[in-house]
Formats: sequence, structure tokens, C-alpha cells
Amino acid sequence: MTHATAPEDLRERAERLRERFPDIAADRVLQVLRDNGGHAGYAAADLRALSTDVVKSADPEDSEHVATLLSNHTLFKQTCRAHFKKFDANRNGTLEWDEVMQLMNHLSRYMGLELPSEKSIQAFFESSDANHDGVLAEREFPKFFESFLRYAFFMQHRRVVGTWLYKGDAMGFDSEFTITLGKDYRLNYRSTRGGCPGTPKAQVPQGRTEVHGALELYEGWMQAELKVGNRSHDNFFGLVRLKFIEGATDKVIVNFKSDAQASWGNDVVAKRRSTIEEDRVARHQVPEIGNILRCIAPHGVAYRRAPEYHERTEDVLPPGETIRVADRHHDTHWVCVAGGWLPTVDPKGIRLFEIESA
Repeated sequence: MTHATAPEDLRERAERLRERFPDIAADRVLQVLRDNGGHAGYAAADLRALSTDVVKSADPEDSEHVATLLSNHTLFKQTCRAHFKKFDANRNGTLEWDEVMQLMNHLSRYMGLELPSEKSIQAFFESSDANHDGVLAEREFPKFFESFLRYAFFMQHRRVVGTWLYKGDAMGFDSEFTITLGKDYRLNYRSTRGGCPGTPKAQVPQGRTEVHGALELYEGWMQAELKVGNRSHDNFFGLVRLKFIEGATDKVIVNFKSDAQASWGNDVVAKRRSTIEEDRVARHQVPEIGNILRCIAPHGVAYRRAPEYHERTEDVLPPGETIRVADRHHDTHWVCVAGGWLPTVDPKGIRLFEIESA
């Protein structure tokens, strides 16, 4: 069967794939699509492997696919079941470590991602292995699969993590918001000043009440349903959405509405507070596991229950005290020590520790 004689629906899918893989001949694209039972997603994975120009950055369609899987419970279950059966090579009803690694290689190639570190995969595996028998049963696999999807979503949108500045009102005063990475790889919107771009001044809560929400992909935008409160009594605040300005990595368009049924307000441009190069330098200063750190913050540093600024506890590490790094939170400035989690820089990027010994 050639491209010209293929059924219309199959031909349409092949043409869409050709747009994504223009260097591969039309008949070859059609054959790969037929070999995958007409499934465009699986065909795309094989075509990406065939292409000599393997793109490491995220494919927008793959990003949408990840977002759909995370939001559609039925499709998520079906996809879990299909991947589990496909990679259970010995058909014993479990996934052993080597089968898991084959699955990770397949999914990473399919989504155009670098393979997660073995340490990350091990963490996904151990947190999902409920009975600690060293394998993943089918009932345990959904948690593992969701962990990877969250990782994939973060990797596809990781450049949005950071602090962003925008003109907060007509007087030209700057305001800011922060996108943070949660311990489960969720991207979270935070504004400790109690607002976001486009918020009417009368609606901004008094004091330092935090506005917060988890970002998900929706119609090409990163969007979050915002809550305001002390987390035990959160109230709906509104919706915020943002996306990078085309061709830029240091500017995003942000918009807000207080009512889900209302129209979006005026677009606001926010700029990254620190440059990509400054972010890279900051990452290079992140301590390694085993380092001894001395606290240089004038008033000490509060321990956190989790690697996020708002999770502070009443315990404080005094200035001049030393601690040993037991673990790190991904590729961030958060370190885990005997007393909990500690940030090595404050929200403004000021260093809180110096390395006493490596």
C-alpha cells in the first residue's frame, strides 16, 4: 500500500507525522504508522528513533499528550495497562528492573527527553514498590508511571522555574511571582505578596497571605487554579495562565481572571529576574552530597518539612553552625540534612551557606 492508496484517515495521520518528521519519506512514514496499528503516538516514537536529527527539546504535541494523560483518568489507566503488558517481557505479571529500564528508554525516546538519571528512576521505583519485593506489580505501576509523567512534564517546561518580575500597577511599581518545583515534580505558582498580574487592586488580600496553585498545560498555556489562605482553609482566588513569548526564554505572557466563566484580562509581560547564565552559575554552586556547610545567614535558616520555602518549621539552624548534606532535591539549591530540608539561597538568590569541606 502506497501513501496515495492508503485509507483517508490513515493518510491524514501520516501527513501530520510527515510535518513533524519532514526528513523521512512519505511511504516510510505510512509503513511505520501501519506497523503500529495506526497509533500516531507509537509511530512517532519509532520515527524519532529513525530520524538522524533527534531533537532533545520537547515536542509540543508530546507535551500536550503528557498533560492529557495526567488529566484524563480513563486514558491514563488504559495507557498504563498497555505499557505494562508491552514491557512485561517474560509475562510473569511484574516488571523487573531491566524491564523498567527498557520502558524508561522507550518513553524517554518517545517524548524526546534525556533518560532520567538512574538515581531518579530508582527513586520512582522504590516509592512505587509498596510491598518492597523488588518488582512492580500491575497495581503498583500507575504510581511509577505518574512519577515519570510528572518528571517529563517538568523537563518539558523546566525553563519556567524561577522568579518573574512585572509592573504591578499604574504607578510602575514592580511585583513578582515565583514558579517552584515540588518534590513530586509539580510546577507551582507562588506569590507571597498576595496577587498576580492583572489582579484588581481591591481584590489583593491584605498582609502577606500567599496565593498559590499547581500549573497544568491547557490549550497551549501553563494554567493554575489559584487558592488563597493558610492551606487548612484555602479559598478560590482565580485563574492564572502564562507562556513564553515566542523565541524568548526570559519573558513570559501572563494573564488572570477571578471568575472561571469570565473572559481573560489584559496580557502582562513578566521578565525573568535572573538571566540564564546567572541561573547556570547558581546551579554550579549547589553543594554535593557529603559536603559540610557552614551557615552564613545573619539570622540563621529555618528548617523546612519539604523542599519549598513555605514549608518552614519553628526549628532554626543558627549562624555559624555546620551541617552535612545527606541528599539533594533534583538539580536545585535545596539540600536534605539531619534536621530536615534547607535552602542554600534565599528567594532573592542570596547565599545562606558556604562550603566548609567537600
